Amino acid sequence: MIDDSDLIGSMRSYDDKVVTHKSGHFKFVVGISPEVDHLLLRAQDAHDRYYEAAASFPSLAKEQAKFFRVSSIYSTNTIEGGTLTEDETEQIVSRGSHEVTKEQEELRVLNLLKAYEYIDQLLLNNKIAKKVLDLNDIKELHKLVTEGLAHEQNTPGIYRDNKPGAPTRVGLTGYRPPKCLDDIITLMNSYRAFWQLLVESGVHPLYVAPLIHFYYELIHPFFDGNGRVGRIIEVYALQSSGYHIVPYKVNDYYLANQETYFKLFDECRLAIKNGEPYPLTPFIKFFLEGFLVTVNRCQASLILKLKERGQQDHEDAAVANKKINSRQAIILKLIRSREESDRNRRSIINSVDFKALYKNTRMYDRDIKKLVELGFMEISEDNQYVIAY
Repeated sequence: MIDDSDLIGSMRSYDDKVVTHKSGHFKFVVGISPEVDHLLLRAQDAHDRYYEAAASFPSLAKEQAKFFRVSSIYSTNTIEGGTLTEDETEQIVSRGSHEVTKEQEELRVLNLLKAYEYIDQLLLNNKIAKKVLDLNDIKELHKLVTEGLAHEQNTPGIYRDNKPGAPTRVGLTGYRPPKCLDDIITLMNSYRAFWQLLVESGVHPLYVAPLIHFYYELIHPFFDGNGRVGRIIEVYALQSSGYHIVPYKVNDYYLANQETYFKLFDECRLAIKNGEPYPLTPFIKFFLEGFLVTVNRCQASLILKLKERGQQDHEDAAVANKKINSRQAIILKLIRSREESDRNRRSIINSVDFKALYKNTRMYDRDIKKLVELGFMEISEDNQYVIAY
């Protein structure tokens, strides 16, 4: 069990000013109010309970991680204007990162998959995972994310160097990040040193991850792909500290709360500029709330999968013992595969699967009646089928 004193050590009041050549001074502050510590403790406790449960069912945990990665790719891509659905994203991911395509939307997905595979390899190659990415790793992530994508100014893996009179503008307020190559090199070196200092000073990983995400976006070192790379860096920071599954799903929270997500970058940046106390608190709180919501959803998903597995074992035993026949077992799977609002007689008998199983509705109705009598399912007051777990 951790207590409040272990969360941030002496770094709470950290404030460092970096002077650049042409972009003025840039401040790295920790700026997190002690009032947020209780939320971190709740998030950590929820994660510990989820991780303990997931560790007891490794095959389900692996299945979750695979599904959540697809969801993460969909969400982070959609935040940046991607138009593919989650199902379309899953189909592309299932083909593998070796797939060759000229379609820009598909390429965005495959590039993100390659970037995730790259951090997988980094974690695999280091028995004790390095907690801080090298700048060359960040450049490689950017190259993987943006390779082959059309953009007038962006060169994959190469920092920005804005031409005079052509600043980059970011966010809802048109924030202008550092503009020339020398300044970006200086700030990225300071960024990595700041990240290293956070880790060496014992700042809790659930504070480190959103801090390094925030400052990466503030520097905005490339012409394109910064949002996607920043969120991958956050995933890496969490996974290298032992949070292996949940980080993928945090992107879903960012997508669902996209307006707040972008607004808080501007709000906290201005709070730093104005010298307000604990200026990063709103963004850190937003991240922790999202992390907690995400953990709870992961836990609920795991419980549902366990119930489905138990139900499947029960059905398989019933078929083996000839309590139900294979056709009745198939109809249960068919019902379970559909959305809850679509689990009803009318929907099923109009499906292609129904026509393959039954010649008429009388046989189907007898099967449903038997499945209800044996307790495999129920029919609700509004005539929806409910699978009994």
